[in-house]
Amino acid sequence: MTVSAPLKVLRLAVEADQSRDLHTHSEGQLYWLEQGAIFCRSDRYHWLTAPRQLSWIPPGCQHGARPLSMVRGTLLHLREDLASAMPQEPVTLEPHRLLEATLLRLIELCPESDWLERHEHLLQVFLSEAREATPLRQRLPMPHDARLLRMANTLWRAPESNPGLDALALEFGFSRRTLTRKFMQETGMSLSQWTQHAKLLRALELLAANESVSSAAFAVGYQSVSTFCAVFKQVFGMSPGDYKRRFLSREK
Repeated sequence: MTVSAPLKVLRLAVEADQSRDLHTHSEGQLYWLEQGAIFCRSDRYHWLTAPRQLSWIPPGCQHGARPLSMVRGTLLHLREDLASAMPQEPVTLEPHRLLEATLLRLIELCPESDWLERHEHLLQVFLSEAREATPLRQRLPMPHDARLLRMANTLWRAPESNPGLDALALEFGFSRRTLTRKFMQETGMSLSQWTQHAKLLRALELLAANESVSSAAFAVGYQSVSTFCAVFKQVFGMSPGDYKRRFLSREK
């Protein structure tokens, strides 16, 4: 019986209108982008992947992908038995230097026809380093309850809106107390924390589409650019301008 190669490397070139609906793979997937950004969703999370970030999708995870612009990069398929060493949920990582260097070397070597012992050693180093990489806070948990999910999708589609807790409870048929409790149970976040994070992820989409920081801030409902920048830095550990320069700059 022939055993498939532990890692398959495919070049990625996707136009902005080439979205993929929800689907699954038997292998784990790793996205490494050089240009553009991709918005991804599963039945559990929404998240964004930008250049110089490593996005991981475990085997069997139902997910869809929507390019925000022309995307170029690399898609790596990790064999299912090796994927158990990686996180069991989708995650976006910021690679440190060794992880990035190992990844780029694997991308360079893997088009060769034979899987060699040195590839195996390099792959083990990569997997070990990936487990230690810092997850970026670019993931938004989605609730499972049908009413809560409808509410979350409504808020996601209109990030500029700022409905109060009482108005949401009335519209979606909850008491104020039940809504607060159930939303925390299903997402691990308070409704105000979730709404803030949803606004920031929508702002990341706009920044990835080359919108200015001020345009992104106003589009997602902030009245003050300085407040937006302060909240952005608190969540992502850098200012919106620094984020654009680190991950979204067109200069290499």
